[in-house]
Amino acid sequence: MKKSESEPSRRPPDDWRPKCYRHGEPTPKMPTILEMHFPRGKLPGEGFRCPTCGEEALLAEEVARLQKEAHRLGLYGLEDAQLRKLLRTGNSIAVSLDPNLIRQVLGDRKPGDAVRVGREGRRIVIEPAEAP
Repeated sequence: MKKSESEPSRRPPDDWRPKCYRHGEPTPKMPTILEMHFPRGKLPGEGFRCPTCGEEALLAEEVARLQKEAHRLGLYGLEDAQLRKLLRTGNSIAVSLDPNLIRQVLGDRKPGDAVRVGREGRRIVIEPAEAP
């Protein structure tokens, strides 16, 4: 469906700024870089700060962008965490993984397909192997 010329844009004009109403007359907030915090880190984002009281604001569009990037970077921590037991198989240690988790992370991989396993700090990482 094509957007008509008369429909308002979702993004405000570049010269538009939110206002702070905490101290009498509405005060325009100044553009600035703010930090949005997540359980495993923080990301910088474009926002606004009141020059009088320091109140901060982010536009919903910027919040959505930062949340998407935080998910991509793993800043929300473990998603869909499950408690599993270590199993002995020959001289190795194995962990059984939920098939839905494998599909979400590795796609259509199946038993016998190669994956890369490594360490990042104290975390074990499993990722798809490059095709030969």
